[in-house]
Amino acid sequence: MHSCPVWSPPLSRAADKAGPFRFQTLVFITSLTFIPAILLMMTSFTRIIIVFGLLRNALGTPSAPPNQVLLGLALFLTFFIMSPVIDKIYTDAYQPFSEDKISMQEALDKGAQPLREFMLRQTREADWPSLPACPTPASCRDRNQCQCVFFCLPMSPAS
Repeated sequence: MHSCPVWSPPLSRAADKAGPFRFQTLVFITSLTFIPAILLMMTSFTRIIIVFGLLRNALGTPSAPPNQVLLGLALFLTFFIMSPVIDKIYTDAYQPFSEDKISMQEALDKGAQPLREFMLRQTREADWPSLPACPTPASCRDRNQCQCVFFCLPMSPAS
C-alpha cells in the first residue's frame, strides 16, 4: 500500500496577517443576523409596508399585488429614503475606520449620529413620554444625550 501524504499549507507570515481578517469576517457574518431587526426598527420600512397594506385593502384587492411585490417596493423605498443616512455613515465613519484613521469607538459614535438624527426626525415630541426610560425632548436638546433613540421605533409620523 502506498500512502499519500496529506497536504498542509505552509505556515508563513501571511497566515498571521489573515487572523484579524478571519475575525472581521466572523463578526460581519454574525452581524448579518441583525439586519432584519435593524431594517424593522431603525428605518421607515415598517411604516411603508403598513401603508402599502392599507392601500391594497382600500383598493379592494386583498391579494393583488402579492406580498412579495409589496415587500420589494417597500425595500426599494426604504433604501431610497435611507440613502443619505447610509452615505453619511459611509463617508464619516466607515471610510476613516477602514483607512485606520479613527478607532472602532469613534467610528461607532460617528456612524450612530446620522441614524440617531434620522430617528429623531421620525418621532413626534408628543410620543416621547410613552417611550420607556427615554428622556423628554426638553432634557435632550443636545442630540448626543439621546442614547435611547436606538431602542425607540420610528412609527409615529413626523410632526
